[in-house]
Amino acid sequence: MVNLLSETRGDRSGSRPLTKADLVLLAERLEGVRRWVASRPESRPVAAQLRSSALTPDLEDDLSLASLEAALYELALCRNAAQATRTEPTSALAGGRLLVCELEMSIGDGLSEAASLGFFDVDDRPPWDLWLTGHGRGRRDQREEPLACLLAWVPDTLVCHAQAGIDANRCRSLYWPADGDSGLAAQLEAICG
Repeated sequence: MVNLLSETRGDRSGSRPLTKADLVLLAERLEGVRRWVASRPESRPVAAQLRSSALTPDLEDDLSLASLEAALYELALCRNAAQATRTEPTSALAGGRLLVCELEMSIGDGLSEAASLGFFDVDDRPPWDLWLTGHGRGRRDQREEPLACLLAWVPDTLVCHAQAGIDANRCRSLYWPADGDSGLAAQLEAICG
């Protein structure tokens, strides 16, 4: 994995603007994730709560935006199929925050994992039950493919765990859009409401 410790927590320019279709897909997936989380037992430790074996993503080693989006598509299909078998309707949770995880930037040191009590894994990834969609952010060398960023939802009950992991994250690969990408934050403002 790549580490660019020299990059600061400031604004990250070069985000690919989300299209109307991107925002519709994000809103649909967010609703599905909120319903999924509302149906999950909270009695397990944070590290195991939202890593359902039925949803384990098949993420390729190259971590390209295309492979991330393919994995997220399959994950959403599995989540929807699992919810379709439920006989009782589940209401969705409200609130929460959207999180950005720059997958390629992790150094796998486990600091975010430890600080978040397992909310993040050793590679700084949030629980896959919360994964929503992929997002491309430009790199300094614009000739390369965009940096693959994962957008995930964090329920209000786990924001403190996520924040602890963000604060411990030396490679700056985890952030709330409002704290790291003002352009993306402006587009996402109405989604979480």
